[in-house]
Amino acid sequence: MKILPRHLASWMFAATCLTPVAAQAGSFYAFGDSLVDNGNIPRVYGVQFSFIEGSLAQYYDNGRFSNGPTWAEILPGLTGLSFSASNDVAVGGAFAGPLVINVPPIISGTFNNLSNLPSTSPPFAPATTTALPSFDEEVSNFAAAGGHFGAGDVAGVWVGANNYFVAAQQISASPSSANAIVQAAVAQDVGQIGAGVSGLISLGAKTLIVQNLPPLGATPTFNGATDQLNGTTYLVNQISSLHNSELSLAMEALHSSTGANIIVVNETQLFNEVLANPSAFGITNTTTACVTVTSCLTGSTATQNTYLFWDGVHPTAGIHQFIAEYAAADLNALRALTAPAQIAADGQAAFSGQLSARMSDLQAGASGFALNLPDHNMVAELGANDAAPEAQVGKLSGFISGGYSYGNRNASAVTSGFNYNIDSFTLGIDDHVAPGIALGAAFGYGDETGTVQYGSKIKSNAYQFGTYATFYQPNFYLNLKFAFGVDSYNNTRPAVLGSNITAKPSGYTYDFGMGTGYVMHRGRYAFGPIAGIDVANAHLGAYTESGDAALTQSVNAQDYSRVIADVGVAASTSLNINGITLNPHISATADELLSGNGGNFNSVFTDQPGVTLTSTYPNPTHFWAEIQGGVTADLTHRLSLSADFGTTVAKTDGEDHQISANLRYSF
Repeated sequence: MKILPRHLASWMFAATCLTPVAAQAGSFYAFGDSLVDNGNIPRVYGVQFSFIEGSLAQYYDNGRFSNGPTWAEILPGLTGLSFSASNDVAVGGAFAGPLVINVPPIISGTFNNLSNLPSTSPPFAPATTTALPSFDEEVSNFAAAGGHFGAGDVAGVWVGANNYFVAAQQISASPSSANAIVQAAVAQDVGQIGAGVSGLISLGAKTLIVQNLPPLGATPTFNGATDQLNGTTYLVNQISSLHNSELSLAMEALHSSTGANIIVVNETQLFNEVLANPSAFGITNTTTACVTVTSCLTGSTATQNTYLFWDGVHPTAGIHQFIAEYAAADLNALRALTAPAQIAADGQAAFSGQLSARMSDLQAGASGFALNLPDHNMVAELGANDAAPEAQVGKLSGFISGGYSYGNRNASAVTSGFNYNIDSFTLGIDDHVAPGIALGAAFGYGDETGTVQYGSKIKSNAYQFGTYATFYQPNFYLNLKFAFGVDSYNNTRPAVLGSNITAKPSGYTYDFGMGTGYVMHRGRYAFGPIAGIDVANAHLGAYTESGDAALTQSVNAQDYSRVIADVGVAASTSLNINGITLNPHISATADELLSGNGGNFNSVFTDQPGVTLTSTYPNPTHFWAEIQGGVTADLTHRLSLSADFGTTVAKTDGEDHQISANLRYSF
């Protein structure tokens, strides 16, 4: 806590609007199968796409398995991540890993990609003899080429369905073994996905987006079947459900062992929302493949995107857009979770600063009723005088203080930056209990708001109480203060469709501060060293968001703590110009964050309650400097006006600049 000068977060009026600066943007990398592939089969592997899709290949978009870009190509533009085509190494047809397949008499061997499997009809040849990789091979090839991830990079994965298309063929050949085939297929598929994701984490991935499977029974390939034994809607939906359950367990295990955050996007939840209300997504056909309907196949992209499915198992580009938006909303929501407690801490600092301002008044001899708009500096009040006039001992006095402050915090590799604005109002009473000793108490209200990158809005009503004591002599002072606040939030963030996602958590803040200074006088000049320490904490209780079930989060309680020390010098003088007394002042301090890297807390997406995510507060600046200055004009015996400015220097986690005006009238 800073008494002279007060910490920038407590300044009551700031006139410079700040914009948070993003950390160097990370990159997005994509792995998986045809639901991710952006055209790699013809572009990278030199395989004609007509070998894969036959005469319909001309209608597919540049080697993609849809009529337009995949979700992996769209997501970076929604999240600030950089991306190039080579960042997508997914290959259509990829199995999760090497798959041993025996379907006598046609297929026998180990395969990595569906396109390398012999066909089940004459001439029983694979789509291509060019070896195409599995997901696990994509990861190993990426590593062999020197691929790795920075702290802000994100890896996207969607794979698994191709394994089950093979399992469906095996079940068709041996219906009585359906249960055993399903169990074995899911165990192998999820195990290989887990191995691949673990490989990405070992290459440095800290944040991953892993898509689970939609209800495969809803795809045109299966949605017309009714027989529960032969690759039917019922059976493949059971496969999807078991796969998703086991995938969540595997991703939770990886989080527990590595600390990596793995956002599992629940495609079953999303697809069920589309099927329940297709018109909300602009869909008019949820059952038929677009490529089987001439008017759709040859129609405009807009017409094609009224279909849920492009072909038998792949969605249209319109659905890829929605998938990207949902995945981006999840990622942006996770990055924004650290903002509310930080804003609450800034609000508490603003109230605490008003207590410091009042102690400065008391040291300057204030009594009766004082109106402060918003803040001023004690060294300037004392000026070159040996001592301020002592207020009458035993007489109660009161004050009203109002203020406005705002600033920003920059984005880190894994958290979003934000701007904050704080309007505050304080009412207090105090008493000079003895010469050079004053005690007081105050109540305050703060309207605290914040705007986080990518659209989250923080809104809190803060109700605060504080006590303070000041001990001062002509050449020395010691200030003590304690403040406690209760916060009530009404936070929002954008949904993909419909109303915003909302959250109404509650919390509290506290702050204990001590400041001291030694004032030396040389004629009309006053100067000397100043120092202070501040211990603060903002607590946010556990909460669950309301809104679209595919997007909402449940967030555990969290605490954001800081211990800040400062040391510096302050100087002032007193001038008389045309009968008006002016007290210019300036101060500079070096600040150090002694402790308070913030800690961490957990959350889950409510449609994936078994997959924990851990948020860590961004690492703040540990050393910085502050410069403040201004002038106070004593217009009359009771009326004074002051103007102040301040700025931080070498504060890398954000910038704070301010100018302030202060009007005080004493009875």
